[in-house]
Amino acid sequence: MAVQNLSAYLNILDQQYRDIVQQITLLQYELDRYNKLRKIVDRASKNKIKGSVMLPIATDILVIADSIDFNRILVGIGGGLFAELDAENTLKIIDEKIQEIRDRIGDLTKTAERIRVQASSIVARIQQRTTEQKVPQNVKFTKDLDENLNVNDS
Repeated sequence: MAVQNLSAYLNILDQQYRDIVQQITLLQYELDRYNKLRKIVDRASKNKIKGSVMLPIATDILVIADSIDFNRILVGIGGGLFAELDAENTLKIIDEKIQEIRDRIGDLTKTAERIRVQASSIVARIQQRTTEQKVPQNVKFTKDLDENLNVNDS
């Protein structure tokens, strides 16, 4: 492969690596959100909340709830459908989601490492090819110079 092609391929690998890093960053953000949610559901299910509670439903919008029953939690199950679950089953679903995200981060990290190794190999090949292209020219130039100066080894 020519140096130009290797450089183009290196650029593609660089973009793939950046995309993967961005995906990992987003997944880590999502993982943090699920970990916080897990703590909230776990604490709330153990401690009965009495009195009024303000719950955020959007930016700068709160709902005042007089009592919260954490044994009746609506959980999205896909396709816009929800299921009413108790806290224990909700925590199981949250734990499954956390594990899925961790697995995905692990897979992406392995892929990023493979890309990094590939890129290092290509950089080495580019350096080698660049050196190889210079060496023959230098050798030829030295040979021509020796002939012009009538330098003999004897």
